This record gives sequence, structure tokens and C-alpha cells, in this order.
Amino acid sequence: MSNVVYLNDFEVAIRNCSPLCFDGVLSNRELAGLEVNFSNLRNEDYENLKVKLFTNDLKVKDPFSNREYQATIIERQSSFTVGSDLKSVRYEIKEIDAGPDFEQIELDSLIFDLIVYSEYIFDSNKVGRECLLKIPYDKFDSFKELLVNDSLKVRRIGVDDEPLILRFGSQFFWSEHSENDEIFYKQIVRLFDCDLQPSKNTVSSTVIQGNAYRMIADLTSRLDSLIKVLACDHVGFSEDVKSDLTNLSLNKSRDDIFIDLHKVKDAEDIF
Repeated sequence: MSNVVYLNDFEVAIRNCSPLCFDGVLSNRELAGLEVNFSNLRNEDYENLKVKLFTNDLKVKDPFSNREYQATIIERQSSFTVGSDLKSVRYEIKEIDAGPDFEQIELDSLIFDLIVYSEYIFDSNKVGRECLLKIPYDKFDSFKELLVNDSLKVRRIGVDDEPLILRFGSQFFWSEHSENDEIFYKQIVRLFDCDLQPSKNTVSSTVIQGNAYRMIADLTSRLDSLIKVLACDHVGFSEDVKSDLTNLSLNKSRDDIFIDLHKVKDAEDIF
């Protein structure tokens, strides 16, 4: 076993390190890490050390696990030597917990291509999932029918043998695009465990937003119905007026109006 640990290009004597391991939530495997101790550091050395180690892409060459991996680093403890300005610090370095790569996702037997997919951990090892789907024109209506479901079967193609039972989150933002004369849609989807309850702040904002959406959809639907009534033959308007009223009609259901409220210029900019 090598007697040196490499943190990027910085060498640390193995006697200053001890191994650790933990179960990855996203990767579903055992991951590696290190506790690294430095003693008697002058302030200048301490600041230089932070510059070298606290980067967005810390690469570790770990002789304990005999592997190289990308990692995060946290300063867990620091102290000064009595009667001196020398400092001792302890860092915790952990391999990044990342899910597998895949290109398609299945939602209740409908398979969609992924533009972007991310998973993150929150609230005591709960997993949140966010997708940016690329939906062909002929599948968009089928996708919208899924939105009323309380739960759905989700399978990461090439990863999951059995589907995960999840529910939709909020923020169904979508946008319409064309490529090579073919129309497609970018659709944001957020997925959570069915038993996961939103936080109180999230519940509050979601309820207010949902009520506003329903009010807008209801008023728009009522106005649409009124226009249709006024355009009927038994109302004594001229044919020109009736034609104008008919042209004002949206001919959309409340669900369609709800979907339209989430339309944006480019969903990828919001993701």
C-alpha cells in the first residue's frame, strides 16, 4: 500500500489519514472516504491548504480503498495550540454519491427521452428526482393524462428491473419547440416518494398557487361557456357578432387551461 494519499496534486502522508466508508443512497453501493488531520499549521499554511483542497472537483487517490474518486470535503474540527498561533484541523473527505447514467425513463409504461436528469438527497436520506423530458408531439397528450395520477410506476431504463412507485411534485413547466420541421416538447417533471409529505412552507405556497390556478381555470372556463351561449342561434345577435363570439372561444377543458398556465419560453432555462 502506498504511504501517500493524493488530494488533487497535494500529497498527504498516510499516517495523517484514516479510512472511512458509508452506504451511498443514490449509487446504492458502499463508498469510500478519509479523515485527514493536519497539525501545527501557521495561518498562511492553513489558508493555502484551503485553496488547494476546497475545489469543485476534488480528486482523491486513496490507498486504503485502492481507488481514485471524486469527493467532497468538509472541515470538521479546528483548534489552536495553547500559547501559539499554530492551528490543527481535521477534514472529512467523502466520495461523491452519484446515481447511474441512463438516457430514458418510463412513466406508467410510457418511455421518454431525457434531456437532463438529476437526483439529490434531502431530509434524512430521502431522494428527490428532477427530469427534463423530451416529448414527441404525438406523446404529449398521453403524458398530460398521467398528471391526474396519485402515484405512478417509474423505471430508469437500463437501471431498474422493477419500477419505483413515486408521485409527481409541482412545477410542471413545459415549452414547445421544433427541430427539422418536427414539433416536440420540453417538460419538467419532479418525482418523490409517495409517503413524503411537503414541508409546511411548501404546502402553504403550493396551496395558494394551486387555488390561484383553479380560480383562473374556473373563470376562464365560465367565460368560455358564456361566449358559447351568447353565440347560439336563439340569442338575437347578428351573424357577424355570433361569428366574432365563436372566434373568442378557447374550446379548452379546465385541465388544458391548467397545463397552459405552466407554459414557458424554454423549460430548460428553468430546470
